[in-house]
Amino acid sequence: CVIEELVINNLPKVSIVTINNNKITTLEGLEDLAALTSLNAGNNELTEIESMHAFPKLQTLTLISNKLTSIILNQATANGTPNLTSIDSRSNDLTKIDIQDQPKLTKIICDTGSSAELTELTLRNLPELIAASNGSNAVSDDIAFSATPGLSKVTLENLLATNVTIQLDHCVIEELVINNVPQVAFIYINNNKITTLEGLGNLTAVTNLNAENNELTELENIPAFPKLKTLTVNNNHISVLPTSLKTKNPVLTTLSATNQTITLKQKVIVSDLVLDNEVKNFGQTTTAKSISNNGTYQNNQVTWLFEDVQGVNAVDYQFSEPIQEATIQGTFSGKVTQPIKVSTVPVITADTEMTYPKNATISEAAFFKDISASVTDDAILTSDFESVVDFVKAGTYEVTLNAMNEDGVEAVSVTVLVHIAKSPAPVITADKEITYTQSTEVSTTEFLVAIHATTNDGSPIESDLDTTVNWSKVGDYTVTLSATNEDGVEAIPVKVAVHIVEPPAPTISNVIFDVDGVQTTESHEVGELVSEPLTPTKEGYTFIGWYDEKTGGNKWDFTTDKMPGYNITLYAQFSKDTNKGEDGDGGKASLASSMEVTPSGQSQSENSKNSSNIKLPATGDDNATVLLVGLGLLMLGLFIRLTQKKHTK
Repeated sequence: CVIEELVINNLPKVSIVTINNNKITTLEGLEDLAALTSLNAGNNELTEIESMHAFPKLQTLTLISNKLTSIILNQATANGTPNLTSIDSRSNDLTKIDIQDQPKLTKIICDTGSSAELTELTLRNLPELIAASNGSNAVSDDIAFSATPGLSKVTLENLLATNVTIQLDHCVIEELVINNVPQVAFIYINNNKITTLEGLGNLTAVTNLNAENNELTELENIPAFPKLKTLTVNNNHISVLPTSLKTKNPVLTTLSATNQTITLKQKVIVSDLVLDNEVKNFGQTTTAKSISNNGTYQNNQVTWLFEDVQGVNAVDYQFSEPIQEATIQGTFSGKVTQPIKVSTVPVITADTEMTYPKNATISEAAFFKDISASVTDDAILTSDFESVVDFVKAGTYEVTLNAMNEDGVEAVSVTVLVHIAKSPAPVITADKEITYTQSTEVSTTEFLVAIHATTNDGSPIESDLDTTVNWSKVGDYTVTLSATNEDGVEAIPVKVAVHIVEPPAPTISNVIFDVDGVQTTESHEVGELVSEPLTPTKEGYTFIGWYDEKTGGNKWDFTTDKMPGYNITLYAQFSKDTNKGEDGDGGKASLASSMEVTPSGQSQSENSKNSSNIKLPATGDDNATVLLVGLGLLMLGLFIRLTQKKHTK
């Protein structure tokens, strides 16, 4: 027919459904067929079977000539067909077969060989499987996918009933797992791209294993095969037949390991080539034969003279000898090829040393230019310049130059001495001389400040001031200034003349205390405090202080004001008491004082007590009055005299 849409639902007694030769694209329409044992959906348009519903009694599934690219019956769908025994998927463009956990599946028929597109095969947990192939020999107990040109990944695991042969030869298998297939006796995995036999395990019945024409490089990791008698590994790349082969395969009697092609990693040579022979035959080093390019063999080493390998890109030698194990027959032979590239050693040339100022900024490229560094053979020049040289610290540093050409050949290293010069000597500047008064005490720090001493780079200045100058003795002294920078470079010493002179004679000025015209003179050194005289009194008045004017002016502060360099007059000023009667002549003062801020013009000899200007009684006064006035003046003079002596002390 030409059925495109199909629904067969809830027919619980139907056991056979044949829907082949239609245009059906999916099996989703088949559902609730509890008695179904056979389903033929060949020659349709199916692209997948993952959507197929559960058929608990299905035994035979035919899917030939559809458009399937994969058959996937794995753990996710296994419960849907627990009784499936046979599946036929020929004439599809299958690239992947993944069938797992089918407890009763015995036969899988699919395309194999040159017509198959298959790249990945997984058969796992199929305890009853006895055959998987293209059908022509599926009646045998074989898993046969020989000559499937695209098959690169195979996993066969837990196939307990498969009991004769596994044929996976002449494919392109790179990844291979054959594990726990305990009854299989023959395994053919020859003519693939297998690099290791580690994926083989628990193959307790295997007697013959053919793995020739692969990419095997070692047999150290081969698993144990307790019944293995024949092992074929011709045309691989095996350089060592390990002694463990006999231990792991105790009944092994035949080992064929001929025509091994062993290609070593390329060597770049600049002189004679000496190659260790590392081909081992059950612990014994093989003998190198047929050595190319006039090579010689001695003490397990093959040697080629440099002159004999000019213009060639490889040298080789051969070996061939019986298996060096008494119970095993066979031959171990092959060819060892050593690719070579003839090169030259780069040569570095450069100046042997270079000097830079301290704190300079120099790049590696600039350094190479400064030392005229060059290298032959277009090699790349490198150095440890930037990690070794410390421009902050003066000294000599060893810089190593290296170079490597494109072949990886290193030049003989060259050492360049890099000198980082010390900072230049500091330059001291200071005044040439300075004068101090005798007995002056000056610290070194104060002295350096006073003479304006500095260095151009901030280096500290030292002097012999403390040991050279005798501050108590008048004279001329020479003080030496010195300085040393952080690199230990000393400045040119600088001499400073220090003059110690006698202190000048004190300058004397007079102060006249004037109390209403009655004056008393005292002499004082300029700059010293003036002693305050006794407070004068005046009847009917209160004394308010000594001033530099008779009226107004500035009040003299005896605690802070000091004697100026000229004569002064200080006037006693009073304030009238408001509660006493006013005397006709304003009352009489008993003393006088104040300060005159302008020079008086008196010489030192005149700085004695001046005559007192005392008012006399008015005409017509009686003799008694005159007598009292005279007595008062006498007492006033005596008081002033006592006061003067006191201040003079």
